[in-house]
Amino acid sequence: MVITRRIKWLVIVLVVLIQATGRPRAQGVATDEERTKIRSLLKTIDIRGGPEAANVVKELVAFGPKAVPVLVDVLNSDKSCLTQWVAGSVVASIDPQHPIAFSTLSEIARGHCTMSSPAEMMLKRQAAMTLARELDGIPVAIELLKSSELFIRQSGAFALHDLLEVIDTDRLDGIKATPELVKASIAAIQALKAVLGDADEIVRCVAEEGLQRATGSKNRAIVDEARKALKGAKVKCSR
Repeated sequence: MVITRRIKWLVIVLVVLIQATGRPRAQGVATDEERTKIRSLLKTIDIRGGPEAANVVKELVAFGPKAVPVLVDVLNSDKSCLTQWVAGSVVASIDPQHPIAFSTLSEIARGHCTMSSPAEMMLKRQAAMTLARELDGIPVAIELLKSSELFIRQSGAFALHDLLEVIDTDRLDGIKATPELVKASIAAIQALKAVLGDADEIVRCVAEEGLQRATGSKNRAIVDEARKALKGAKVKCSR
């Protein structure tokens, strides 16, 4: 997967913030002045990212729980991909269990946001990749493979490939395979098998490679399912 440097920088900033938990949070209800400030800060972030974007996002997170209602209002009214990504990520950082955090990521991955620049396409893919690392998000990534929009279908293939590359492996970013994740991973394998004959070379070849990576898992059920999916498969790839 190729991510523009600008998008990649912004992704790193937001991932770090989402992982930073346990810090003191401002409490109470946002004043009118604070609500205006939160909305203004969101508008200052653009697709170029950079250190200034990191400072803005940190400032948004520092508002704590009282920023969440404002951010939810923004998420319900401004459907631009960048705003959805940033506001949704800040909500996830403040309140990881807030349902709008997951639903926002899912809608971005499905392509249900408005782009103001071609670079924002990669936010849709990054959303899919992020979802595939979570148990509840794997079914969404599988769903993407059925999209009529080619880019979304490709994103689903990349996302599930990424999951199967790390599930129960010795990689530093490996994911421990719980019984629930094994079941979800087997569903992902079956979904990738179903697109090995896709008309698009990227979809079918990324799917095949994902299945190959799954055979390197330490989990026997995942390995057996991946081998079964690959048995007899003849996938046309130019590489």
